[in-house]
Formats: sequence, structure tokens, C-alpha cells
Amino acid sequence: MKVLDTNDWLLSLRGNIAYNRNKVIDLYYADRIYTSEEALLPDYEVGKSYDMIYGPSSLGINPLTGYPVFLVKGNKEKQASEALTAEDEVALGHSTPPYSGSFGLSLSYKSFDLDMDFYYVHGGIHQFNYSYVRDKDDSNKNAVAGQTDKMWFKPGDEGKVYPTPFYTSAVAEDNLSQYPNS
Repeated sequence: MKVLDTNDWLLSLRGNIAYNRNKVIDLYYADRIYTSEEALLPDYEVGKSYDMIYGPSSLGINPLTGYPVFLVKGNKEKQASEALTAEDEVALGHSTPPYSGSFGLSLSYKSFDLDMDFYYVHGGIHQFNYSYVRDKDDSNKNAVAGQTDKMWFKPGDEGKVYPTPFYTSAVAEDNLSQYPNS
């Protein structure tokens, strides 16, 4: 859209928005597919979104143990050291942001041209990623150096976002691999 158009000046603006809605329409000879023997829920299911992330609903980090506490069926609390079941899993959101778009402007003055374009996305969640920093000595190795300030390290640490890096329970470690971090 031209905003200004004279002999020396030209200014135009542009923009768009898109909404992504997806679901699995058909699968080969099945209505659901599991990609591993250990999966609690199917990875693909007819009628469901292909990028839906399932996991237990988090109530935060237990300040005594450093493990997450989950809200499960029946409004009950479940510690990360207790095995999760398929009934404990809920749809948490899509990994693909549903909204995306761009906006920009073009400005010209005589023989000088300036173009700016911006792309944006909104929504979507990410699954917990073990590749983040787990030690203050390694905090210079990626962009989340402040993560260690929000991580549980000792009993009494309250208001922490990230669980302990010291796992003493195989069940807790398996549960943490399903723990979303959005």
C-alpha cells in the first residue's frame, strides 16, 4: 500500500498474517501410529494434530527434592519419582506456532532505497531440552546462561523453573524426558 508518492519520495507499507491449522486425515492401514515400544500415547492419530505435544501438567518444582510435581487425573499431585501413565498425559499445545506473518516498509528518496522486512510467529510450545546448561561453569557455552539461576540445586530452593541436574531415580529421569518446558 503506497502511503506517499511524490517526485522524490516513495513510501509503501506491506503486511500479512497466516493461521496454521492441521490434523492427520489418513494413516496407512491404521488409525494411530506409535514410533516406539515405550510410547504412552500414539505419535500420530487420525483426527488429531500431527504436532501436538502431550505431557503431564506441571505444578512447578518441589523445593525439597528438585523434581517437578505434576497435576494428574482427579486433581491429584504426582511426584516425578512416581511412574507416569497414559492417563497422566494431557494435550499441552502445538509445537508449530499457529500464527505467523510479516510486515515491512519500502522507502525511496531519489536514488536511495531502504527496505525493511520483519517476520513474526506467535504461539507454539517447546519440549524440555536436556542440551541446556547444567552447570554454572558451562554457562558461557550457549545463550541460556541465566538458566542456572532458575534451576534447583539444594533443598529449600523455592520458585525454581528447572528441575535438578542430579538424578537419583530412573523413573524421575524417564518422566523428565516427557516434561514440557514452555
